[in-house]
Amino acid sequence: MSTAVAKLLLDPVRILVNRDEGILMRAPHFFVKISEDQKPAVLQASFASLSVEKLFILCRDINRIAGNSWSGGFYYMKESMGAYDCQEVLRKFKDHYRNKTALVTTSGVLPNATILNENIPLINYDVPNNVEDYIKRINDWRDANLNYHNMIVTFVAADTNEMQILHDFERYYDVRIVSLTLIDEK
Repeated sequence: MSTAVAKLLLDPVRILVNRDEGILMRAPHFFVKISEDQKPAVLQASFASLSVEKLFILCRDINRIAGNSWSGGFYYMKESMGAYDCQEVLRKFKDHYRNKTALVTTSGVLPNATILNENIPLINYDVPNNVEDYIKRINDWRDANLNYHNMIVTFVAADTNEMQILHDFERYYDVRIVSLTLIDEK
């Protein structure tokens, strides 16, 4: 016991409680650095260019996304919703007609026992205020998608501290989050 304590005291700053080494080792993780007002347009373009039928979006304010016109189903969950309502939203999302697009957006954590059983890409529409909340968000997503290694794309607002949060995440977990560059068509 004294040996373990001595090792911990050598570099106490590097101690991270509940560190999960497998958090994203197999999931490709990207970020797109854009201005806040470009996010809705980039979200719609991402949905089309990813060639997916379903997309899961995590964000702090659902109203920022709900105002867009979506060609397919748009489902949302809020933290204030009960477990039954959240499960009903997920059931509708999962059962959405084949070959039709659908997306679900949530402002909070996923309800316990939410198992999607599909390889659905995740979009982090905004970055939480600190690295601990970002880690919690990613862990909740992974727990909802057991055995799947979904692509994760995080929208990072320019001129904010969001990039620093991603850098801290990379450093804590020794993972690489690759930048996706937007090409302006003129």
